[in-house]
Amino acid sequence: MKLNLSKITALAVFSALLVTSPLAACAQTASATNKPAATSTNVDETKPAKEKSSDSKGKKKKSYVPFKGDVSAVDKSAKTFTIGERVFQMTSETKVETADKKPAMFDSVTIGQHVTGSYQKGPHNELIAHSLYLGEKAADTKSTDKTTDTSAKKSGSAKKTPN
Repeated sequence: MKLNLSKITALAVFSALLVTSPLAACAQTASATNKPAATSTNVDETKPAKEKSSDSKGKKKKSYVPFKGDVSAVDKSAKTFTIGERVFQMTSETKVETADKKPAMFDSVTIGQHVTGSYQKGPHNELIAHSLYLGEKAADTKSTDKTTDTSAKKSGSAKKTPN
């Protein structure tokens, strides 16, 4: 009987330790995560932390705005062209191409020519051309073939060929 009593006591102590050990472990982790926020050590205390993070990123991402229209004026000496009311400034960085992606020169821009491209505003609100595409894009050959087929069907001159 003494043997059974000692086994029961040992089992009860072991069970009590087993049941309370997860509670103690949870309490430890909860106290570790609830630490007060660490104070930042700025080298330059005059600047807030938000300004410092923007300085470390560097320059802002450049965003380009698309444009299209017919050229109403060209000033080759000032390297500007006008579409409607907007005057675009060319730079050495401006990419000039024909509509079929062949390189071109600014000298080939003419009044009345349809152009497309993109620009961004400069530091003094001038419109700086980033890209300039001269002329209309060539029509797709598939769409051209469809129009000729439909016109031939309407006229009744299309011949059917057996397969």
